[in-house]
Amino acid sequence: MTNETPAKTAGKTQKTVPVVTLIPIYPEPGKAPHPIGTSLTVAAELAQFWIDRKIARAVKHDAEDIDRVGPGVDKKTKLAPLPAAPAMTPPPTQPGA
Repeated sequence: MTNETPAKTAGKTQKTVPVVTLIPIYPEPGKAPHPIGTSLTVAAELAQFWIDRKIARAVKHDAEDIDRVGPGVDKKTKLAPLPAAPAMTPPPTQPGA
């Protein structure tokens, strides 16, 4: 799915378009997905298909810095405290025990 050079089909070169992923995209079964925010160069038809379905967005040439989703991206966010555990009660007695 990713091409760094223009793809060739039947001796013709296809137009490629740079896109940025909005959801994880699996390149092939059994392989790890491309993470959110990954910049890929794909065929124009595939890029339009992904853009129409909100799978990826077109790359803006003025946007050099792309935020990637990952641990430690937002240092200001605090985790919510865990709720208190329910009271422990003994299990009911089993007949014949």
